[in-house]
Amino acid sequence: MNSKVEGVYDTIEEANRKVEGLRDRGHPRHTVIVVVNEEIGEKISGNINATVDIRGKTSSDDSGGSMWDSIKSAFTSDDEDDEPVTYDKDNDPAYDYQDDIKQGKIVVLLRQGARL
Repeated sequence: MNSKVEGVYDTIEEANRKVEGLRDRGHPRHTVIVVVNEEIGEKISGNINATVDIRGKTSSDDSGGSMWDSIKSAFTSDDEDDEPVTYDKDNDPAYDYQDDIKQGKIVVLLRQGARL
């Protein structure tokens, strides 16, 4: 299934209004996707009626790690592949917006072809 970019927003409030508009028009939660960076993802997850896709890191300092990272590492093996997910320009509608996402903007996608 393909997705279409519905908009790029500067604030969580703007993105939330778009998401609610799509949901009001009958689009199920799983068809509405917000693509954000890690910092915005922490703020938006659980507070928006859409699927949240968190991309990349917002900080170049990986030395610390969050408490969640420590908990997660306790349950995973050291030999796991920690390679970041790569996104393909041909298959990722948010690909052209990677710089916007890194800067904290929110991309709203609508999955096409999904049943309402």
